[in-house]
Amino acid sequence: MELAFEGHWWFDMIRVNNGQYALDFLHSIGKTNAGSKHLLLPIPQREIEANPNLTQNNGY
Repeated sequence: MELAFEGHWWFDMIRVNNGQYALDFLHSIGKTNAGSKHLLLPIPQREIEANPNLTQNNGY
């Protein structure tokens, strides 16, 4: 885990086991409605307009 002691643990968690590790963590702290769509942030619309090869992340 490259960022373990720098406070950037979220990016490590979503890379492990295709995000399942992060979902298990969220469920363990009581966030039972968390799903795979909560792992990624939306891509800003102006970035999508600037690059037509981009597609929006699922759930947004």
